[in-house]
Amino acid sequence: MKKVLFIAAAVTAMAACTKSEVVYDDNDAEIGLSPVSYSTTKSNYYGAIDGNDYPVNENFGVFAQYTESASGTYLAGDDSQLSPYLTKAQFSRNGNNDGIWTGTPNSYYWPRTGSLYFAGYSPYDITGEISYDFATGHAQNMSIDGFTQNDYYWSDGTNTSDNKMIDLLWFDALTSLNGGTYAATFKHALSYITLRFNADVDDIFTVTGVGMENVYNTGNFDSNNGYPSWKVTGTPEVLGLYNWGQVLKKGDEIFLTIDDVLLIPQETAYINIDYKQRGSIDSPDVQMPTYRFKLTGGDTDGNDAGNWLPGQHYIYTITFGIDEIKIKPTVTKWQDIKGDYTVNQY
Repeated sequence: MKKVLFIAAAVTAMAACTKSEVVYDDNDAEIGLSPVSYSTTKSNYYGAIDGNDYPVNENFGVFAQYTESASGTYLAGDDSQLSPYLTKAQFSRNGNNDGIWTGTPNSYYWPRTGSLYFAGYSPYDITGEISYDFATGHAQNMSIDGFTQNDYYWSDGTNTSDNKMIDLLWFDALTSLNGGTYAATFKHALSYITLRFNADVDDIFTVTGVGMENVYNTGNFDSNNGYPSWKVTGTPEVLGLYNWGQVLKKGDEIFLTIDDVLLIPQETAYINIDYKQRGSIDSPDVQMPTYRFKLTGGDTDGNDAGNWLPGQHYIYTITFGIDEIKIKPTVTKWQDIKGDYTVNQY
């Protein structure tokens, strides 16, 4: 028997990370950070930040360490004594429409001598204990213990405006600066999931519910200087993604997309799909048993397929296949039943 559902999965590395620059203001020596491109359609930080644009209404946190060494010194080779300069300092867009993020509610200023190493995380208001270790020898580490991802909400079957999942970003310290422009690149710490649904035939299938089993929403993160790792904590839960009703069509057009699902990297989950099927476009819908299967993960080379990895965008296209009911008619031969009667004349 042919299976009802077919699934194709695509994974792409989110290489177009969000870039920012630290800039020097000659007038007041205030530390400012400026995204490379700050024009964006996003109005808040919920959902995935896709591309290089940093959301204009987003805030991020900054750690800075002071060194007596000159600007441009690599942290890995700096033997001078380091001193904390900024710890979880909040930076927000300054409101001048010039693409600069500055300290909020306080301004922060460059040291007159020496230079600074920077590391950061985004968004600023995240759960968990956040710290940064500026250890040299390529051992720099952003630590976030007890991070909790928000729930996913599908508001009315047509948009995800109530989605509260955040895109957790970070960048590690590399070289020092005291003036000029410092380019820093935010990296994605989570896994990004997109589900796309279509069918082999029009108006036969209706998706009524989608969810994932045993998803962990809490965990501990370590950046490990560009080699991030996660340890999930807490209790896994059922993650509801959709509970409306969408009739599927055939062809390349996608009639149901569940997007902006941002998960802590972990073992891939089982997905449950509730759906109705009708015998024809004129027949009534019949609720079918829940279809359940496990998603695949890994990287672009096919490694570690049993896990979702940091910074990867997994795009799953789920197609409802169909077996048309076919009947081959035959007609049995007439069975002759003979009855012999004699008519007598009286």
